[in-house]
Amino acid sequence: MSVNINIKISEDKTKLALGFLSDGLETKKIELSQKELEDFIRVLGTMRWAMAEGQKIPDIAGAKLVPAKQVKWAVQVSEGNDSTLLAFQHPAYGPVGFMLGDKEIKEYFEAVQKIIEIKKLPSVENTDSKVVSSRKDDRNIMTTSNSRSGSEQPLEKISETDVHTRIKTKAKKKIHSSRSKLKNS
Repeated sequence: MSVNINIKISEDKTKLALGFLSDGLETKKIELSQKELEDFIRVLGTMRWAMAEGQKIPDIAGAKLVPAKQVKWAVQVSEGNDSTLLAFQHPAYGPVGFMLGDKEIKEYFEAVQKIIEIKKLPSVENTDSKVVSSRKDDRNIMTTSNSRSGSEQPLEKISETDVHTRIKTKAKKKIHSSRSKLKNS
């Protein structure tokens, strides 16, 4: 016996219908509002978390992501002042947050500074969105190509040496471009 789930959103986008099919026949149908769906997603996430308990956290390189653009986000110090909460409102998964200790915050901040350094230079190639790994044992830049929000994208590794090479190349091209403009004026 196989069980499949048929998922449909209503025309007015206010309800989601889950139809459970067994041997090709619909045996059960559940309708969820947006709020109920958010709660369901949160419960599924909690169950996945429980299933993964005790397992090593997988490397982020190669992970399939559904990146969200233009999200609302927040940074907040925890009550005990021993960690910092980074949270954002993901359109597919709802509110998502993670806690970082002081050491991780410092590494995260350094990673963001590298991104800012890269973005200050004019782009000579297709602009990519970049994510920097902050782990001391895994210092590399992760990159995903630009695409519309909602499509899965795997992360690729780019070594820190490659990042510095890109920065130097962009800087040299910027200097060369500035010199050319001065000659032409």
